Amino acid sequence: LLLVPFATLQTISIEDTEDHVVTYNTQLTSSGTLKIDFRILVSDAPNEYAQVAYVTIREGFVETLRPEGEREFTLYKQNSIRGNIQLIGNSVKLDANGVQCAANGTNNNSITTVYADRDNDTTTFNSTSATLKLPPDVKSDDILYAMLYWQGRTNADVNFGETERNIKIKTSNQTSYTPLRSIDSKFNWLNEDYQGITDITDIIKTDIDDSNQTLIEINGYNQNIWIADVHSPDNSNGFGAWAIAVVYEDGSTLRNISTYDGYKSVHNETITTDLTGFLTPTTGVVDSDFLVFAGEGDITLTDNVTLTDVNDNEIALGNNIFKSSVDIDGTNVTSRNPFCQNTIGVDIRRFNVGTNANIPIIGNSQTSTTIKLVST
Repeated sequence: LLLVPFATLQTISIEDTEDHVVTYNTQLTSSGTLKIDFRILVSDAPNEYAQVAYVTIREGFVETLRPEGEREFTLYKQNSIRGNIQLIGNSVKLDANGVQCAANGTNNNSITTVYADRDNDTTTFNSTSATLKLPPDVKSDDILYAMLYWQGRTNADVNFGETERNIKIKTSNQTSYTPLRSIDSKFNWLNEDYQGITDITDIIKTDIDDSNQTLIEINGYNQNIWIADVHSPDNSNGFGAWAIAVVYEDGSTLRNISTYDGYKSVHNETITTDLTGFLTPTTGVVDSDFLVFAGEGDITLTDNVTLTDVNDNEIALGNNIFKSSVDIDGTNVTSRNPFCQNTIGVDIRRFNVGTNANIPIIGNSQTSTTIKLVST
């Protein structure tokens, strides 16, 4: 496996009379040699650089450039609150044939894709939206956190850099996009695929504050969130998408909400991931949901996802869980632009897995479950 890291526009202290803006490219060769090429910007004019005659690489610098590869799923945050979690998102791809939704039942490797760009903004190269709806009277102080995730497939020979790490967001009360960058420790890639994650809690809080408070008290916050410039140029067997998870308090049922993030590839194999640390009620009904954001899910290819119950029995969520769908318990979410049923290799799904579900899995006094992913 050859991973090629890339980074730009990092400010590095040079041992002379002043600091300079330095760009550097790194490449891990097949022989194991790490090549690092430096350039120093010497004026305000673009592309005016000086050659670097001598460089001292300080301890720890190469470590910051290491390829991240896959990352095990770990607990991000856990809250016992009277509240809930919302997961919204959308694909940034359309069928190039007519620049429209792909036909239902068609795998992404059978589709030539183009970007969806629905915002009528010439500064973006792709853009889609989804509606974030919160219960009545949920104010900004009730938002615990909001995270933005994005995935894409680039070209096989790509150098992962700022293009993949950067993304844009525009809320209902903004007239222009806000640029964002992935948290470095949560940016992962494998071959031509990648994932970025960033915190947008303050952005969501601000938009709630800027909205009509009377309508929020009566009907709840109900606004479109636009995401733009998810880099995913591969137009054959490609995918690109984003998702937002918002955890909030609303004074309703007491819930234990645990969010995990990681980056794992499954192809012609079986992998397991343990989710621990959550807690279900000791008695009564367990109202439990399992939410997932995944890329490269083919509609016609069989895969299987199981979770273990409190007795460690493996129970399947159903057949073909990763099937290019944005849905809640199998119902397509239409509060998106566009609201294609075939999301071209992207899954943003919510499953009821509690004791009152069609397929009950998570039971009383349960603190962990093992997820098994089987893909063909």
